[in-house]
Amino acid sequence: GLANLHVQGRVLLSEATIPGPGNVIVVAHSKPNRIELAPTDFEKYLKHEGLEHVIQWRAEHAESSRTGRERYSKYVKSLLLARNASDYYRHVVGFPIEIIPEANPYSLKVGDSLPIQLLFRNRPAANLQVEMAWLPPGKKAKIRIAGRTDDQGRLKIPINSKGVWRLHTVLMERCSEPE
Repeated sequence: GLANLHVQGRVLLSEATIPGPGNVIVVAHSKPNRIELAPTDFEKYLKHEGLEHVIQWRAEHAESSRTGRERYSKYVKSLLLARNASDYYRHVVGFPIEIIPEANPYSLKVGDSLPIQLLFRNRPAANLQVEMAWLPPGKKAKIRIAGRTDDQGRLKIPINSKGVWRLHTVLMERCSEPE
């Protein structure tokens, strides 16, 4: 079971029992948050996340010199393994944006690739930058851009080390609700 999952000093989960063998998905998401960044800081953030189209849009609409305001939510999906693998790793939980492994990560070895599909509102999300981060046993964490998704929202993530892995992407769209 899992015990005492803490976030910002609050216990969110004190214990969970996994009912049987197989892959297990643990999910969490944040409430919408807001940030404001000075124009140059906002542009640095957009570049880092591979959101050049947002930089271009801001330039075309005379917003490059304006404070960058963002309302965002985070969606987290963790894949665990209880004894023997199952095909549950490919389960779609229904987040607005979601990474779906197309192979069981627990069956891969160093040198293999993990094929993924990225969905936005249950449709393939094309041309999104995906960052991979991993923590090799006994070493410092490493972070690198894995690439961009193709027209079907697919990308192969190279598995170059044992350890704990994280995939990350950001999708940004104009807010449809006035503030």
